[in-house]
Amino acid sequence: MSAFLKDKGSDTIRKSNNSDDTVSSHATIRDKLCALAEQHIAARETKSYTHFKKDAGKLKVNTWLGSQDGTPLTISVIKVVGLTVEDFREFSHRDVYPSNMKIIDPILTCQELEVDLKIEGSYVMYTHIKTPVFTANRCSFEAVHTLDEGENVNVSLSTSEGLEDVEAAEKARIGKDVLAKTKFAYSKYEGCQNGVVLTTVVCVDPAGSLPDFIKLQIAKQNSEGAERMVKHLLKKLKGV
Repeated sequence: MSAFLKDKGSDTIRKSNNSDDTVSSHATIRDKLCALAEQHIAARETKSYTHFKKDAGKLKVNTWLGSQDGTPLTISVIKVVGLTVEDFREFSHRDVYPSNMKIIDPILTCQELEVDLKIEGSYVMYTHIKTPVFTANRCSFEAVHTLDEGENVNVSLSTSEGLEDVEAAEKARIGKDVLAKTKFAYSKYEGCQNGVVLTTVVCVDPAGSLPDFIKLQIAKQNSEGAERMVKHLLKKLKGV
């Protein structure tokens, strides 16, 4: 759990379901995590981060590795020519995003749950993660938020923060899976000349007893989801 948010919001949510306090708590968590993601983006060129991927090809991908409270995170910046913010907005729409998660990563199976966050456009998503045979499968629950910041900027944030009540109520669905935590998965789509700049920050705690080098490997793999989404949209919409 991010030290940035420990943990007045979660306590309020547990005590105040279906109230105005629930709205305030989820909105506070959302806004603080968006700000935290932006802090990581702004600091990505400093010595606290490792620039481990640079692709000067069509996508112009740059990716950095850092951490949040001991959990690895990645920052990716991708410049895409030929797509629009609206293309990404449609891909991430509530009606299709859970099923589109398989495009981002084939090991994911997602569905929206009937949980009312009392915030227009926000919802709770369950994610099942199929892992290699030598490790237990994972699952997670995320509050998914979308923020339109004008015609040419769109932001989305997913997080497990504040969903303790949902996790407690879904013991049967969790079953023998290890409950992972999405600390935050942040995406910002900004229109630019001839295309879009996509910036993502992904910080997921896979939980369990995995060694640190495996957690680093998972973090790097998670960073590749944005590239898969972009390649899918280019192929689907532009035939590239």
